[in-house]
Amino acid sequence: MSNNSQYIAYLFSLMPSLLQLVIPFFLISIVSSFLHDKSGGPGFYVGRISEGQFEYSDLNGWMTPGQAKEICENDEKCGGFTYKGTTLMNREFEIYFFHILVNLETDVDSWKWIFYKPNRTYIRFPGIFENEDDIENRKFVNSNVDGITPEEKCEMDQECVAIVNTANVSTSLLVDYLDIDSFRMSSEKTTLLKIKNV
Repeated sequence: MSNNSQYIAYLFSLMPSLLQLVIPFFLISIVSSFLHDKSGGPGFYVGRISEGQFEYSDLNGWMTPGQAKEICENDEKCGGFTYKGTTLMNREFEIYFFHILVNLETDVDSWKWIFYKPNRTYIRFPGIFENEDDIENRKFVNSNVDGITPEEKCEMDQECVAIVNTANVSTSLLVDYLDIDSFRMSSEKTTLLKIKNV
């Protein structure tokens, strides 16, 4: 056998080892590009929402992802959910709901988890989050005067985290900070909390 033939045979003998090295990097790059999708649109994603902050535990329970999606899309206070499992829509998993999706984990340890983002920009709370600090940073928007809706203005403003609407008043308040633990029910005020691009 010639040296060229021996060299080619040697290269082919190394092929399984090379594939074992290359395939994980290839898979990681695919998953990584999926996890870091810049669109941030609605849908299911690989990753986990850490427990603790902004949980909406009233909705938690065993159900299918399809049922959880329907519940979340129809509940104005739902910002998304997470569960350990797959995207099979007809299999039940223990689902954990949240008002806001922060503290997203997308490392290798979270690849067994899925999270869902609903098709909305704001979640709606029938009341206000008390915050008397930074009164000078408050912005007011009246769509009749400003030519733009409060929702459009807040979505364009990186500092805006919420809109406070008052019954029978056409001017809305845009706020740049909320303490979610300070919520107070109100029949006069509604708060739209921005969940997109948080």
